[in-house]
Formats: sequence, structure tokens, C-alpha cells
Amino acid sequence: VPVPRAGRHRRGRPRSDVYAAGILLYELLTGAPPYTGDTAISVAYRHVNCDVPAPSEVAGDVPPELDAFVRRATSRDPL
Repeated sequence: VPVPRAGRHRRGRPRSDVYAAGILLYELLTGAPPYTGDTAISVAYRHVNCDVPAPSEVAGDVPPELDAFVRRATSRDPL
């Protein structure tokens, strides 16, 4: 079982909730997770080190406002 993003025995932060909501919205809009891989570690690595693609790159009919929302929510530096 993968360790939650907040890690074991640590409290999550609101930022991780925003990220999770952005990932959920991405999946709702596209029907697929933003990253896949052969191992959970490879997927986790991409979550930490790669930008989540705009949903419209997968599902072309996504409004630009939702693209921007997902990109902002999943940004490693949201400010």
C-alpha cells in the first residue's frame, strides 16, 4: 500500500489537499490519471518532479478556465 502524500505519522497540509483536488478534477475531466508508470515509485517521482499536463491536452473540449484551475492547483509553486 503506498504511503499517503503527507507521509506516515505526519499531518497533511492544506496544500496537499489543493493538489489532491486538482488531480481529482484532472481525472474527472480526462477519464485518466495524469501519470502512469510501471511502479508506484515511478508515478510518485513524476508527481513530485513533473508538471501536470493541462487536461485539454488529453480531452480537447476542456475550457481554458478549467485548464488554468487544474494547472494552478497542481503547481509545485502555486504563488
